[in-house]
Amino acid sequence: MNKIIKEMLTGVLLGDAHIGKVGVDKAFISFEQSKKKGDYLLYLHKLISAFALGAGQWDGGFEVEEPKEYSREDSRYPNRFTESLYFRTKSLSELKPLAELFLDNEGKKVIPVNIADLLTPRSLAF
Repeated sequence: MNKIIKEMLTGVLLGDAHIGKVGVDKAFISFEQSKKKGDYLLYLHKLISAFALGAGQWDGGFEVEEPKEYSREDSRYPNRFTESLYFRTKSLSELKPLAELFLDNEGKKVIPVNIADLLTPRSLAF
């Protein structure tokens, strides 16, 4: 996996991004932000899409959905709705190593035991 993308994905997985396994050999990553932080989400989408098209020397097919808008009731406050933007990657074997790092046996997101080895200035920025 390209170093820039790996650093970016490490950073976003330490934050709001979610990772999930599909079958035994694939994983996907989903990204969601409130519409107030929509520019950030669109930046992530643009960055990942650029590598999908080969502009960043990505060596695999990294396909992502187009961002979608969601509105749902906020469970914390009755009759209040939140609006967000969301997209996810396709299920890819290239993401399986990250799923192995960031998910426990039950599929719950955890901080990898070797996180100190994974942190870079770029990953921390994300």
